[in-house]
Amino acid sequence: QSLLQICAGRATAELERRRIDRTLNEVAQAVSSVTGEEFFKTLVLNAAKALRVEFAFVGELISDKADAVSTVAVSAHGRIVDNFVYELRGTPCRNVVGKVPCQYPSDIQQQFPEDHMLAEMGIESYVGYPLFDSAGRPLGLLVVMDSKPSREPQVIQAILQICASRAAAELERRRTEETMRESEERFRATFSQAAVGIAHVAPDGRWLRVN
Repeated sequence: QSLLQICAGRATAELERRRIDRTLNEVAQAVSSVTGEEFFKTLVLNAAKALRVEFAFVGELISDKADAVSTVAVSAHGRIVDNFVYELRGTPCRNVVGKVPCQYPSDIQQQFPEDHMLAEMGIESYVGYPLFDSAGRPLGLLVVMDSKPSREPQVIQAILQICASRAAAELERRRTEETMRESEERFRATFSQAAVGIAHVAPDGRWLRVN
């Protein structure tokens, strides 16, 4: 009997590993050719489908409001829905953002009675994974939720860990691009509206730009 149990345990572990590999491959193929907003939409849609959950979303910390998150992409019942902003206080996301992965396989509403969104959506299970930039600063989180108890919590968390890494990298890339664009816009405004003449000249003497 003990030998059968060992064999069964190994077989289960191997099936779980194959399921993780297959799911990661599916998600990786789906997001490999997209960037920006489409990346996040594709990620949440495929993550929800692969993990067989009803809801998935990527949330980004609001820079001037560290206790609130703005969603970047939300998948609900297999389709993309409108983004929203929500306060972290009293929600399971409070325990995730800037901290550690959190998993609630069942009874999530009873554990967070202040989170009215969970009740409105009929959520029973929740898994959240924090997103950090390359310097370790909090960016937001990746979450999957379902109206049923979680059937494969270990599989879900293993897959979310990889998806979270991709989501964090894309969020950081987007923020970097936004910062560069804002800097360029400020420079152009200063350059064009300066009260004195400004010129950019190449090393060989060619005029590059004048205000």
